[in-house]
Amino acid sequence: MVVRGRDWELLRDVRPLRSKLPNQKEAFYEALQRILDGGRQETLILGDINGRVGNNILGYEKVLGRHGEVTRNDSGKRLLQFCINNNLAVYNTFYPHKDIHKYTREEPTLQQRSLIDYVVGSPDFRRRVRDVVVRRGPEIGSDHYLVVAVICGNRRPQKNRKKRKKNVKEKINVYKLKTQAQQDAYRDTVDGMIEEFQSWNDLDLEGTWAKFKEILLAGAAEICERQNCGRRMKKTRWWSVEVQEAVQVKKAAWKVYLEARTHETYGLYKIARREVKRLVKEAKKKAWEEYGYVRTANASSGEFPITMGVRQGDVLSPLIFILVMDEVLKECETKCRAFHLGNWRLQPVRFSALAFADDVMLLAKSEEALQHNLNIWDEELRKRGLRINLAKTKSMVIAREEIKHQNLRVGGELVEQVAEFKYLRATMSQSGKIKNELNARIAAGSRLFYALNRKFLSKDEVSPET
Repeated sequence: MVVRGRDWELLRDVRPLRSKLPNQKEAFYEALQRILDGGRQETLILGDINGRVGNNILGYEKVLGRHGEVTRNDSGKRLLQFCINNNLAVYNTFYPHKDIHKYTREEPTLQQRSLIDYVVGSPDFRRRVRDVVVRRGPEIGSDHYLVVAVICGNRRPQKNRKKRKKNVKEKINVYKLKTQAQQDAYRDTVDGMIEEFQSWNDLDLEGTWAKFKEILLAGAAEICERQNCGRRMKKTRWWSVEVQEAVQVKKAAWKVYLEARTHETYGLYKIARREVKRLVKEAKKKAWEEYGYVRTANASSGEFPITMGVRQGDVLSPLIFILVMDEVLKECETKCRAFHLGNWRLQPVRFSALAFADDVMLLAKSEEALQHNLNIWDEELRKRGLRINLAKTKSMVIAREEIKHQNLRVGGELVEQVAEFKYLRATMSQSGKIKNELNARIAAGSRLFYALNRKFLSKDEVSPET
């Protein structure tokens, strides 16, 4: 068979005799050897060879992979020796698969399964074989399963292939124009270029616009400078000289540790690494507060300064509020004193706040801890332009003994203390009992039933079965 100009020899159904006589097996391999000596360019041996080659590659590194079955018998050893003599490899053993996609023969009644159907070829050709896998779906009327080899096209290596050029582009650092000095310098540069060009009257409308565009870009490139940008050359707003110097110190500390390999040098490296993380976190936070951008399905806009928030009722308002509250929760979680509620699956359950949208409930073991957590929340919210609504903020103590008055304050103002409080439509009392909540729900159900009975169930048109 000729495929893409290469002569192929496909040997299928090359099953050796099942006889245990050595001379009959040797006769088979001698006949197979005569076929291989015919001088074909490529040869693939396909079929049931009645040999189990195992997965121990010691001594068979070039012909056997690590993903075969465990068992190896004498017929498998003879096949491996034949592969060594003819520079062949057993492809099935080089690709990892589950057992159902590995074993090629199975006898369910005897609970026997084995790997005896192989795809054998040269080690060089194995680079074009993507996979050898067993397919159990096709019915072939045998206790053997279908073995499929996925072979790619004839890929010849290209010598002296030129390296592909990187997708590197240039852009102008227009963000430098945010300062008044840069704006004045850019204006003067553009005015000077316009005055130097004396052939404006010789250009038509399109030519005038093209020249004007060229002057604008040239002036911007001269004042703001250009920079390379691409997939691996991204310019980040938070990257600064301070961060760059800290990263260089960290790299130098790592090199020192690699040379010395001592606890002292590794401790210095950890300190430098911790400093880099701190600077990067602060720089990203500052950049996020100062600049933003709009992302669409296909592209992102350029960065622009954030000077004011969205108005109430804006479609972006809920999303931005959730993002801010998520950041506040993460910050407060690390600073607040956690409340130990109990254990779940032998693990302690600790938390300091419960949040649902803008309804937040703080929990603490003592008045001192609660005041500490309240101060942290008030501080973190004020940093982001938010404040605690004291008109809706209440405090309640849940205890079995006598309840003492709490002196909780937010910004110097006292927080009202109550005996009952409704959170997410559930009434909680200072005694910790749910009697009032049950009575409230029973009353609500009764009101609904009597309303339905008066408006609907009492009608003559409604039967009792309804």
